[in-house]
Amino acid sequence: IEYKEDNINNIKVEYKINKYCKIDSDNHNGIQIWGNCDNPIKLGREFIKGVNNKKIIAIDDDISNIVVYASKSNIEKLKKNKDDYLDKQNKHQDTINYYEKKLYEYEEKINSLERELNEYR
Repeated sequence: IEYKEDNINNIKVEYKINKYCKIDSDNHNGIQIWGNCDNPIKLGREFIKGVNNKKIIAIDDDISNIVVYASKSNIEKLKKNKDDYLDKQNKHQDTINYYEKKLYEYEEKINSLERELNEYR
């Protein structure tokens, strides 16, 4: 996302939506255009046009080239809200990881006790 400061009271967002499909390249200097693409010829031409203009285009994402026009204070708020959201997501994932680790430890303990029990039978 690119932020551009502007003297407006609200926020304006411009973006490009990929109307094509996915494109990929491999280590063998090849280009792959997915067969289920609505218009693979147009996609291929756009990719070649980008390469000829020395531009690498991400064609595997649905939304790209996002530009947000807003006042400086609104840009700061947007960035802070994004950072807060990512922090919250990271904390949530940390909690999940903690409980998954605990669950694994308890399962290992149960397995160990079951093996010990079987030795006494």
